Amino acid sequence: MIHFLNNKTKEELVALDIRDRTGTILTIKRVLTMRTLMLNLERKSQDMQVEVNSFSEKFTVLQEKGLPSLVGNNECLLRQAEYQIRLNKYVADQ
Repeated sequence: MIHFLNNKTKEELVALDIRDRTGTILTIKRVLTMRTLMLNLERKSQDMQVEVNSFSEKFTVLQEKGLPSLVGNNECLLRQAEYQIRLNKYVADQ
């Protein structure tokens, strides 16, 4: 697209309703940069989701063997201190 804009005359750009070649090119570059950032963010979030799922599967096995859950009554993860209390109680009961 940038190459296309750079190779057009002013008259051709006006016919395409492009009045500011430089501004349009800068906008295109910003859009391409944002697209690259979004793709990288999406890829990273997918990688993180794989890691979370792997941890969850491993932890589920331990929970099936009696280890206390990381989730509280409100369906949210417990804070570390709260889980430590739950874990200490589990160890004391064993």
